[in-house]
Amino acid sequence: MQVYLLKVLQSNRDLLEESRYLRQILDMLTLEKMAAHLTHESLALKFHYLSCVLEHAGEAMKKTGNLDALIKRYSSHSLINWYLGVFAILLEHQLTAYYMLITCLLHAG
Repeated sequence: MQVYLLKVLQSNRDLLEESRYLRQILDMLTLEKMAAHLTHESLALKFHYLSCVLEHAGEAMKKTGNLDALIKRYSSHSLINWYLGVFAILLEHQLTAYYMLITCLLHAG
């Protein structure tokens, strides 16, 4: 999935140039889906994962000017390593999302 997204971003550089706004929207959706009364963790994880792929794409574009190396890196992993890597990333980001939610709730109340 991330290879397809990276190829779309590479062919539509305008999207990549505005990726910080897209990431902000995805992060807001993540927080919305993690709200205590509307918890939908699977959607929150998907939104956060997409935000992270956008972040990596933006960093790669700044460093190299294209996404070829990042696409190659994502597509060259064996399936089990890819799943393990995604699981670790999602777990880390889930914990980050919980931390952000708790921080927001503490500041609101």
